Amino acid sequence: MPGSTKSITIHFTGFRFLLFIVILLKPAVSSGEWLSETRLSSDIMVSYPSAASQNDIALDSIGNIHVVWIDNRDHGATGEYEVYYRRYNPASGWGLETQLTDETVIGFDEDRNDDGYPDPIIKISDKQSPGIVVDTDNNLYVSYENTSDQTVEVLRCEYSPATDTGPETWIWDSSPQTIGSSGTNDSNPVLAAVGTDIHAVWRKLTGGHRQIVYAPYTSLTGWGSPQELTTAASDKKAPMIAADAAGNLHVVWSDDRDGGGGYEIYYMSKPAAGSWQTETRVTTAPAANALNPFIAADATGNLHLAWEDDRDGNFEIYYCLWDTKAVSPGWGSETRVTNEPADSKNPHLVVDVTAQLHLLWQDRRMVGGFGPL
Repeated sequence: MPGSTKSITIHFTGFRFLLFIVILLKPAVSSGEWLSETRLSSDIMVSYPSAASQNDIALDSIGNIHVVWIDNRDHGATGEYEVYYRRYNPASGWGLETQLTDETVIGFDEDRNDDGYPDPIIKISDKQSPGIVVDTDNNLYVSYENTSDQTVEVLRCEYSPATDTGPETWIWDSSPQTIGSSGTNDSNPVLAAVGTDIHAVWRKLTGGHRQIVYAPYTSLTGWGSPQELTTAASDKKAPMIAADAAGNLHVVWSDDRDGGGGYEIYYMSKPAAGSWQTETRVTTAPAANALNPFIAADATGNLHLAWEDDRDGNFEIYYCLWDTKAVSPGWGSETRVTNEPADSKNPHLVVDVTAQLHLLWQDRRMVGGFGPL
């Protein structure tokens, strides 16, 4: 849908969460208007778009919108969450909801009936933190956390354009690819696309501490071996990755290594044809909690970073710029963006084609819990 921007909003209905999408049409001549929200999930069970991954909606080069979320409609009493997907075509509208994962894990417990054999049980296999990216060939990649074996997985969908003999097709792989290591409590996967290559970061529990891990994917070689980017004996949270127009990679996360009792934002980069550079601390309030960072790059290579920060007594949204045109490029001043008595959380940044920066967040100024964006 050329000339349009998209965003997710969450509407609360009692104790259920329903997934909606709002589309802003932006004609070339006049300003756009917000259209009515559209309900995407059709079941009354709980549906969550993933605020943590920040990658639950993606736009391809031919105007289709792709959305993923987690939903527990299909597992009755066990209630585990699976990943769902839906696509919007500008010509035909929203397609059907598609369940991408479906796993009932059979395990064995102690011998409860004293027959000499362990008793079979059904283990809950929640999927969490779904994210989606699109490569330049319009292939889709969906990442998520699989709690049954504590791994992160990626499911690929191959796109083929229409031909004289048939319509376009979207073919999902029959099974996902595990990109982490089973049993290491891998979590919070996030993807970025550079051309037809995919780059993933996630958290891994190793040596009693969470570390940030990276793995690349190419269509020729598949997923490469995971590489630990951090080694500090500290807790790491909420990794986020972005790629700029030159193919350089940028990763941020929250880290409690500095001893002040809180979390700081750390940053690491990788040149397109080089190795990962030394990690850098961005924020400067070690007694506070700087959490859920989101990073985006504009067309000139500037980096925009937003996060939630409680240095002011409650969580507010903060922002920082890496200006590539500066005499000494680097992270600038930390700027407080919001100023509300209520908490402001879960920032999301988008840079549009005119280089305008758009910041969304979630706050609770008008409701008892965290309300709509």
